[in-house]
Amino acid sequence: MAEFAIETLTYSKVFLTEKLKNTLLVSNDVLSNVSLAFVPYNFFTLKIAWCDMSQILLFYLQGIPEMTGVVACCLALARVKLRWGVILAFACVLATVIYIIRNLPVTFGLHSVAAILLTALLITRFTRVPFSTSFIVAFASFALLALLEVSVYELVGQLLNIESSYFAFTPYTRMLMGLPQAIILIVIAPVIARYRKPLEGMWKI
Repeated sequence: MAEFAIETLTYSKVFLTEKLKNTLLVSNDVLSNVSLAFVPYNFFTLKIAWCDMSQILLFYLQGIPEMTGVVACCLALARVKLRWGVILAFACVLATVIYIIRNLPVTFGLHSVAAILLTALLITRFTRVPFSTSFIVAFASFALLALLEVSVYELVGQLLNIESSYFAFTPYTRMLMGLPQAIILIVIAPVIARYRKPLEGMWKI
């Protein structure tokens, strides 16, 4: 009976919410006062790992398509031929950098500035587009992404009669709301390339 009471008390105190995520944390103060026999460390470890993995998976399900559309629009505006394999590789790099910066204790929005600069640097490094042009097209593409994000949130919010800010509360709704704007960007890029004909020999690789 005493063991059950201690275990129940432990379970009630070891779960905390950090940064509005579903990540579970274990209180060191509680664990230091409870016998190791009563605390299922394997359960805690698996639960934390599962929450972390689900957060990362949901982020990439949204982030990679979005960055694919952004990079494609950048290249189309810069009159560089769309090579989707290279674009996807760039998108994975950008999504990873954005994820890392967003989880650092830095000023909100810094990840967007870093993403614009990194996009411009990648385009400059692997194509013959000068940095000034790369920065302009990167800024324009991210501005288009922001505009689409606000528009999609507002449109869906009005259709469902829900505050648009609600969709940012959970990773699932953020992922679902991010996919339409990613698809729109991916569709827009070939349209831009059709009117801004790609120049020959713009790739360095």
